[in-house]
Amino acid sequence: MSGRELPAGWVETTIGEVTRPYRTVDPTHDPEATFRYIDIGAIDNVTHTISSIKIFSGKNAPSRARRVVARGDVLYSTVRPYLKNIAEVPAEFDGSLTSTGIAVLRPSAGILSNYLRLWVLTEEFAKSIGSSMDGSLYPAVRDSDVEAAPVALPPLAEQRRIVEKIEALTARSRRAREALGALPALIDRYRQSILAAAFRGDLTAKDQGNDGRDLEPGEGPYPIPHEWKWAAMQDLVSSGPQNGLYLPKSKYGAGHPILRIDNFQDYSSSAAVEFKKVELSSSEREVYGLSVNDIVINRVNAPSHLGKCMVVSERHVPAVFESNMMRLRVKGDVPARYVAYFLKSPAGRKALLSNAKWAVNQASINQGDVLATPVPLPVHSGEMQEIVDCIESALAKIEAFGAGVESMFDRLSTLDQSILAKAFRGELVPQDPNDEPASVLLERIRAERAAAGEKPRRGRPRRAG
Repeated sequence: MSGRELPAGWVETTIGEVTRPYRTVDPTHDPEATFRYIDIGAIDNVTHTISSIKIFSGKNAPSRARRVVARGDVLYSTVRPYLKNIAEVPAEFDGSLTSTGIAVLRPSAGILSNYLRLWVLTEEFAKSIGSSMDGSLYPAVRDSDVEAAPVALPPLAEQRRIVEKIEALTARSRRAREALGALPALIDRYRQSILAAAFRGDLTAKDQGNDGRDLEPGEGPYPIPHEWKWAAMQDLVSSGPQNGLYLPKSKYGAGHPILRIDNFQDYSSSAAVEFKKVELSSSEREVYGLSVNDIVINRVNAPSHLGKCMVVSERHVPAVFESNMMRLRVKGDVPARYVAYFLKSPAGRKALLSNAKWAVNQASINQGDVLATPVPLPVHSGEMQEIVDCIESALAKIEAFGAGVESMFDRLSTLDQSILAKAFRGELVPQDPNDEPASVLLERIRAERAAAGEKPRRGRPRRAG
């Protein structure tokens, strides 16, 4: 922050100069007492609020649960600080414990808690902290780094004006963000409605007015057009299903790309160049190698992700696949994407998982479950490709809309940061020459700390003008 002029009446000081000590305890010394605990996961880094706190007895306390927080404290995660897990403690969490991986910034009488929270949310503060970050796998900063970080301190009255103005402006972006937040669920519902319509024959219905095709019950799980038929997956498969390759962790690191379940979702996937690498024998590459138009199905996962699938394209090869998924190849007259889209549809997913085996937090399907899945087929194979084309045309439009939503989220974040930057340059609200200068305020903070017997912290103010 040094190197630019501050507005009249402001000073540059440090976080340590304007914050007070907090208390630490060891809850294991009171084993039967109940404690509330704010860990890093309880801090929402989008809304910057605290939720889902944990409750435990002293005897079951995590080793990091040591710091006692109070209403108005600003919590700043010193682990992966770039994620901005930052929040102000509300009244209902007064007296809770927090982690030693969270810096507790307790404002002195010279700085408003919500001003302090807004300051540590700025990119300027993030950059000042970033230079102190240690560790590549588990990057973190120390409490002393946070205490030594700069803060622009205006007069107290101006702090209030700044906070009021920022909160008024960001309330608008917050409402916009909430509205945008509802759209991903609507997008997913639209995808599902497209697929449901596709496998009722509605997308390719011709000369049927607005009512689609005449549907007949047939012998499948739901009515399909009278000229369609139901077929078991086993009648469509030319090879497989085959479960993937299990390798110990020692084999990972270099070598051949391997597809893992976190490399794909139903509507997105990574390319082979982004896959992890493994050491393989030539026979393993041959047996487990993926080919274009293979269908890969997740066979073991949390219930919400079980059965997700993808069709292998040129961007996914060369690669092999892990053991928690299975691979199958369909006959040449059936488009692989047609089968995969059906498995992603509401009816297809229900049929695929109808005999799934359930366990705690995990479920599985086997090869027999996949082969028994019924698939609706048009009589004319050309209609299958037409259905695929219609699905992909509709999905392309909704994906473009989804990308626009993501872009709007990014623009809102940029807008909020622009507001903060302007505020802390002194450009958001007018200065009042009658306000008590921050230099006087800072001297009073120091005097109060000395009177209370508190140790001085780091920092030297830079006076404006």
